[in-house]
Amino acid sequence: MNNYPESIFLIIISLFCFFYAMYFMQRNAKETSAASFAAANFAMGIWNLLRAIKNMIPGQYYLSIGAVTYLVIEFSAYTLFLFSYRYSVPTEKQNNKVAYLPLIFPAATIIALLYAKAGLFALAGTRPLHVWDYLHTIYGYALISTAAVLFVIRCVSSFQQNKTWYMVLTSILIVFIIQNFARYFNKLGYLPELTATIDYFYDVCTLLLVNLAFFAMYSDLNETVISECRKKLFDRTDMPLFVFNLNNEFLTANEIAKVMIGRNTNTALHQYMKYDEIFPAEVFRRLGISQGNSDEQMFYLSNVKTGTMYFCTKLQVYRGHSKKELGYYCTLFDLDSYNLLFKNMESSAYSDPLTGCLNGSSFFMNFRVEMQSTHEQCLLVAAGLDCLAEINAVLGHKAGDAYIAAAAQILRDTLPENRIYRMESSTFAIILKASQLSVITELFAAIRAACSKYSREKSYPLVISAGYAVMEDRDVDINTYYATAVSNMMLDRRGHTAV
Repeated sequence: MNNYPESIFLIIISLFCFFYAMYFMQRNAKETSAASFAAANFAMGIWNLLRAIKNMIPGQYYLSIGAVTYLVIEFSAYTLFLFSYRYSVPTEKQNNKVAYLPLIFPAATIIALLYAKAGLFALAGTRPLHVWDYLHTIYGYALISTAAVLFVIRCVSSFQQNKTWYMVLTSILIVFIIQNFARYFNKLGYLPELTATIDYFYDVCTLLLVNLAFFAMYSDLNETVISECRKKLFDRTDMPLFVFNLNNEFLTANEIAKVMIGRNTNTALHQYMKYDEIFPAEVFRRLGISQGNSDEQMFYLSNVKTGTMYFCTKLQVYRGHSKKELGYYCTLFDLDSYNLLFKNMESSAYSDPLTGCLNGSSFFMNFRVEMQSTHEQCLLVAAGLDCLAEINAVLGHKAGDAYIAAAAQILRDTLPENRIYRMESSTFAIILKASQLSVITELFAAIRAACSKYSREKSYPLVISAGYAVMEDRDVDINTYYATAVSNMMLDRRGHTAV
């Protein structure tokens, strides 16, 4: 290729690289190789762009551009290695030290460029070469060769996925590396017969590598389903969630799912385990259907050893634009936890958070049940805090709430065997046995005495008025009796006010 046509071709390669890098950065998610693939494409794009610029600039700038290109080549080799490592090695076997340790050499190169400028490096194809040039060459070829070995290992290993495109990608990568070696030796003058064609084939091979790698990644349904589930599901549930591909092979799970499986089966999850390995029949039993039936969308799982019950939902995952099915995910809902949750919800629905008493809804519900289940006579007492409006106006609403809570505690202490209901604001309802009618005056006196004791150290007195109604006819609406008790409470309050 002549310089300018080659430069245009290299710029086209760079544009492909940048486009693929941006596309996969948008799909980046934990446990996928999208980020490393994007980094590899970005580094490859910068490298080819610098090659295009180098073809079109005057010769006096070759050394400066060449020095920067050295650094970009090192990052290109590293990101290619990182992509192969993330893509070829199962997630549970990856080690961040192995992934990031090779970055030491590019870091050293940056330091060398800052302190020794470009003089430390010689242009490729010129002599004598510096020691750093040899180290740079060894580093670059060692990483891209390791990348090729990782791809080949995955091609022949048991956990290999996305077979067709992956083998095509591996083949073109090997050809790319061979071309790279041949081009390097040609630049050093050892293979002069290749001079006319080596650059052309090298650039074509680079274009093929970039595009075939993209199609291999794009067509990898496992990577896509992990990405989709990671972005949309994992942060939205605190229940065990498992992701499988269309072959019922395990892909990933959230942390609570990993803990749950480890606790129940004493096995560690790893990619491409079969569904039956994660939920073995000797530990988990499907209720109502056979263990091997994987088509059910909703089912129950029972832990044979502990008796824990799970409600499971199985939902398909589709590619966004084509609606092609990619796999499915299972979410497990612990029914024991849900029963506790419902109990807590019920407690919150029928209790008053300020006083700890039962609320008005609970009063009407409980009393209707009692009226239907017994024919015994009883007393309905209404008790209320006097002058709450004045307390709120003088001392503030926070102090008013404290007085309401104190009134509730006084009623609990005075009537320890009875349930106290907070009806509205500072009014309470209590149901007493009919036998307590003879001592009702003493009970009200005890309530007032407790109020006086509480008020000794307060700037504003706490006073509780009380009234009652005798409930004789079970067919009369409870609201009628409650209205009578409140009316009597108001009469008692007027007596306090008159005093």
